[in-house]
Amino acid sequence: MRGLALLLVLAAAVGWVGAARADDVSVRLEYEAPEGCPTAADFQREVETRLDRGRIAGSTDLARTYRVKVTQGDPGTMATLDFTDHDGARAVRDVTGATCSEAVSAIALVTALAIEARVAKDGAQAPAPSPPKPEPEAPPRPPTPPPAPRPAPKSVEPDFVFGFGASVGVEQGFAPKLAPAVAAVGEVLHHSHAARASLRYADTGPAHVDAGIAEFSLYALRISACPLRLMAGSRLALVPCAGLEAGLVRAAGKASERIVEPKSAEELWLAGHALGRVELSPDPGLAFGLEGGVGFPFTRHEFMLEKPDVVVHAVPAVSWSASAGMVARFR
Repeated sequence: MRGLALLLVLAAAVGWVGAARADDVSVRLEYEAPEGCPTAADFQREVETRLDRGRIAGSTDLARTYRVKVTQGDPGTMATLDFTDHDGARAVRDVTGATCSEAVSAIALVTALAIEARVAKDGAQAPAPSPPKPEPEAPPRPPTPPPAPRPAPKSVEPDFVFGFGASVGVEQGFAPKLAPAVAAVGEVLHHSHAARASLRYADTGPAHVDAGIAEFSLYALRISACPLRLMAGSRLALVPCAGLEAGLVRAAGKASERIVEPKSAEELWLAGHALGRVELSPDPGLAFGLEGGVGFPFTRHEFMLEKPDVVVHAVPAVSWSASAGMVARFR
């Protein structure tokens, strides 16, 4: 067939290129054809579909130029390729086709083969890249010393601990005899310091005095500051405290053979005190304590029965108290 013979002749004229791939080379196509033939865009598309290497340059790129001119005559259409080959000599290739489209398609193949041959030649002539210079070996790094052992974390005690509890005991001083007492206790601890408050109630019950029968009662609020906690082991502590207490003392006569019209009196109670407490804490949330101390009344009243006037009690200069209690603590 005429088309197959034409392709074989073109392949022999240009030469087949090897499969080795070179760097892409920019080429510019110039195309001239009469009206009715494929356009320049059609011709460029035909060339690009046959290219494995090389690329079509833009209008402003530096590139090798391949010129194609198509002329129509008798008996057919001739397409001519004009270019500079890889040896720097001018080369011209002609193909003929029965139609303009056949001639343009054939010259597009010839153009692609010429570009491939030039790209392969340029790649073969390019000097092989020099092998990279070996980098100097870095000196060996000194061994990393093992990390220093971290100190064990210290246990952090909470800043404040709150406690609530109760106690029972005896009071002497506000009445002529010992009086049983109860108290509700609250405390705040901060490390070795503490502050305590207790609401206290003591009552002698009916008591025989020189001139008859009388009953004494005490209602008082005691505030104590405890600046030290002297530990004896991990659970036992001695806690000294000092503070003030304020309240009310009530004395009431009882009807008897000598007291026909019993009366009562109420007086302010105000005193300072010094206390010592021995405390046992079997658990951080629980403490048992024994407490004892002396008071120094600031208000030293006398209580008397009338008709005949008989003093039944005079508040002494020093009073004392003792108690035992329990406190639950919350951190």
